[in-house]
Amino acid sequence: MPRAKARSRMVMDRRKNTGEAILFLMSRRVAFLCLLAFGGCARPEPAGLDLILVSIDTLRADRLGIYGAERAPEGRAEQPWTLPWLAERGVVWDSCWAPAGKTVPSIGSVLTGLSPLEHGATTHLFQLGASSLVEGLRERGFRTFGRVANRLLGPQIGFDRGFEDYAIRPREFEPLVSKELLELTAPVIQEGGRLFAWAHFMSPHQPYEPPVPYQKWSDPKHPIRANNTLLNEIHRNPSELTPGLRKDIRALYDGEVAYATDMLRVFLEQLDSQYRAADRGGLLENAVVVFFSDHGEELGDRNGYFLHAKSLYAGVTRVPLMILGPTWKPGERRAEPFALQNLMASVMQVVEPNWLEPPASTPSTVGTWMRDFYVLRDSRWTLVHAPCEGRGWGPKEPPQASYPYPEIALFDRSVDPLEVNDLSRSNPEQLQAMLQALNAWFDSQEIRVPVPVGGMDPSLLEELGYAEEAESSGCRPRSLNGR
Repeated sequence: MPRAKARSRMVMDRRKNTGEAILFLMSRRVAFLCLLAFGGCARPEPAGLDLILVSIDTLRADRLGIYGAERAPEGRAEQPWTLPWLAERGVVWDSCWAPAGKTVPSIGSVLTGLSPLEHGATTHLFQLGASSLVEGLRERGFRTFGRVANRLLGPQIGFDRGFEDYAIRPREFEPLVSKELLELTAPVIQEGGRLFAWAHFMSPHQPYEPPVPYQKWSDPKHPIRANNTLLNEIHRNPSELTPGLRKDIRALYDGEVAYATDMLRVFLEQLDSQYRAADRGGLLENAVVVFFSDHGEELGDRNGYFLHAKSLYAGVTRVPLMILGPTWKPGERRAEPFALQNLMASVMQVVEPNWLEPPASTPSTVGTWMRDFYVLRDSRWTLVHAPCEGRGWGPKEPPQASYPYPEIALFDRSVDPLEVNDLSRSNPEQLQAMLQALNAWFDSQEIRVPVPVGGMDPSLLEELGYAEEAESSGCRPRSLNGR
């Protein structure tokens, strides 16, 4: 080949290689700028934090190690995503109070930010009469998904409002709650869209029949079945409740707690993996995570009663609450009373600022059983009040057994956390102040006329322990002079 042609070809090859190198460097620079500006051109930076709600039905706070229980069925802090592990990384409320001892009014208050008297679903017999905050989240661009294992939380009452995809799974298929929810969340997390997801687990609601691996505190030599038949019989005949029987029943309940919190752990662990698979960091870097319960369980504290629907006392209405996320101080404990109905408004100050007004700072919380029985609590004292004449025998719920409420009672939780010893006669000034506060609260309520649901399956209501509920008498609180 002539030298001139060879030199010319070498120049052309060099120019070609140089051009390819320049294009390569330019592409690397564009990619680098994309990483700086957007965290990667393929995945834009999410517009804000996601919100993950995880609730466990019928979970009594003082049966958890994070609230002082010696048994600690929820696991240990050494294992990631257990409740103790989460408590070290989030804020725990020591005095969170549900507005009722039932799922429907309590969850209704969480999703609307209103008391049961204002949202109207004071029981499973009435529809949710107010807008759900989930509707507002969807309007603001959130993908909204819900899976629940309590069949009362259905469309017939209005709990599906605002959800893009919402379904109920029977308790016997409870693991589907997390499985199906994770199938829905994965593509949203991968795409960087905003996400609201709610998982509600049914255990440890009665009957207390945990899977065998979780019956670790039960005596295999003396097995019992803590089903509705046994629990109702004890309530009808409280004298049959021996210390040993109560211990055995509580052991089964704790097994249910272990099972439910284990499902929660696995769900959050897998959700964290989805964020990491999307190269977005972990769950707690991208979302506010809220853990709570709708109500607790009486577990034989009084009247031989183990369930929850009749009770407004501490074992039933004091509930666990934990919030985690980029702006929440790890390991913090808060002692001030907190009303569960203020949960969403509080969280939205971080997740979606400038949408909801922050909840008013009040020194007390109120719980109701329809409009027949009331409880008001401040940081120390509890007032229990039954203003309706002829209703002192208590709520008419199965079984047909007495659960009497005092007309007026006052308890000092600093020395009496289970609210057993009435101090109303020895503390008249405190009693007067709390009655005034209860009346002021009642006057502030925009009470909604309940709209009946209709068509509820009687067998379902009997299974859950609600079949014989009476209509409310609708009494307002009295003043001290009206005692």
